[in-house]
Amino acid sequence: MHCYMCKTDFKTLSAYVKHQHDLHNHNKHIKLICSCGGSFSTLRSLQAHWSHFHKSEELHEDIENDKTERREATVEKDYEYEDNASEEHAEDDTFNSSSTNKDLSQEEQMKMFEKRILYMVLTLQTAYYTSEAAAEFVVSSLMELFLVVSTNKLTTTNKKEIKTAKYAYVPFIQSLKNYLELPEVQADTNRVLPAYDPNCIQDTHDGMFARYHSKFSSSTYLKIELNSDNLTVTNPISHRAHSIFFFYWLLLNVARERRSRQSAKRLVDACLKWARKYGSLYHTMDDFLMGMHELSTTGITISINDTDVTYYGGLFLSLGDYSAHMSLNGFKETVSATHFCHLCDIQHNNLEADIDYDFQSTATDEYKRRCDDLDLAGDCNQSFDYLSKKYGMNNRSLFDEVYDVIRQCPFDVMHTLLEGNKVRNLKNPSLMLARRHELWLCVNDHCQDGSLSHAALVDGPNGVVDNRESISDARVQFIIANLPTLPFKPMSMLKVFNSSGYKYSKYSIVNLSKEHFPVMPIVGKIKWIFYDGKNCAFICNL
Repeated sequence: MHCYMCKTDFKTLSAYVKHQHDLHNHNKHIKLICSCGGSFSTLRSLQAHWSHFHKSEELHEDIENDKTERREATVEKDYEYEDNASEEHAEDDTFNSSSTNKDLSQEEQMKMFEKRILYMVLTLQTAYYTSEAAAEFVVSSLMELFLVVSTNKLTTTNKKEIKTAKYAYVPFIQSLKNYLELPEVQADTNRVLPAYDPNCIQDTHDGMFARYHSKFSSSTYLKIELNSDNLTVTNPISHRAHSIFFFYWLLLNVARERRSRQSAKRLVDACLKWARKYGSLYHTMDDFLMGMHELSTTGITISINDTDVTYYGGLFLSLGDYSAHMSLNGFKETVSATHFCHLCDIQHNNLEADIDYDFQSTATDEYKRRCDDLDLAGDCNQSFDYLSKKYGMNNRSLFDEVYDVIRQCPFDVMHTLLEGNKVRNLKNPSLMLARRHELWLCVNDHCQDGSLSHAALVDGPNGVVDNRESISDARVQFIIANLPTLPFKPMSMLKVFNSSGYKYSKYSIVNLSKEHFPVMPIVGKIKWIFYDGKNCAFICNL
């Protein structure tokens, strides 16, 4: 074979092809001259010509000889070995000696591995006439396989990925003290609870868990509820979305009509959603956990009317977004595990089709035994993965020492709180939203003169005047004149009246019965709402 550009002769086709590929591959006007005098414009056409017309010229023997020479030269250049074998098996012995050399550094082993792959691809192209498309397919397939191997930690490379997650938290104990100083909260925490009615559960204190608990049965023992929710905020300029988890607490000792408002929910912390995959919840919830420990052991002391009052309390339950809820308590977010439910002691192959089936709850001792098994198998990846999939758990709950994980971690049906916030600056959305929330609470909890507000949780009675029907209407005045039992003189007519967290509208249906579940219920439809600025009366059609 002869290169007319370099005026060089070659003994084998593979050497000629390598020369053309290395030196003249950039030249679009290259001409390849065969030993028979034929002229070709591409390497592929030359290889096809040689395979078709020169099979009898012992091509394969020359190629194998050339391949052996190149392999031996590569091995001798990169690796040291002792030639103790015969000349016939020198190549194989050298290769095995170098590949099993444990003295090579990790970088040297990777270079050796790359050269082996490169040599294999070049051999496929030159010696076995493999097309470029097939070679690219082999390379891409090998890359995918190596990626899978590296992901499963089967290679020598094991680099730990470092992530920086921004989060913001509000000191829990100080926030709780400020909340307890509010007059409305003081009134609710010191109020006399109504007698238990087995026919009507009115609040958490009527539930079986609270009534039979050694501490939560006391009305003065603070019952804290922890909630979580996911909020997605979008940059209006770049349309980049940020998904953030918010954790907030709620004092269940406050009356339900007051704690149902957003002002009764106090922020714990805010963090990016993706950060929970890297164990960040241990850091973001650290202040809250230490605060709960202090509240349940030594208690907190606040000054009420120049008198020091000490409160004790505990975490009553946790509710919230499913993914955050499961992450906080160490359970898997999927239902593919053998024990797919974190509450019921049942396996996926024993699931009953009947929804009314009374499943047995997982015992607390059984939960702790599973956590101990995971802790013991932590150093063995295979055993840990098996137990994790079997139990449906990733780790021990953050609140394992704070409450009963099985009994006080129910499923949440509704978890909407901070939806609808408009965000403009997203450089640090967690800190920005946390500060905005705290500033809003400062304005909500205080009056203009700086004193604590007496209507921080529930606004006073208020209404919206009916602009379609006037109090001076002759028919309305006739009705008022014929209502001798009306205790006040109406000054206006309303279409909406708000009181104690409840909203009454014109034409609404209300329960007029004096019992919770009467045999013959009495209902009415509001026709008029009379108001004098202080008192309110509903005129209903039965």
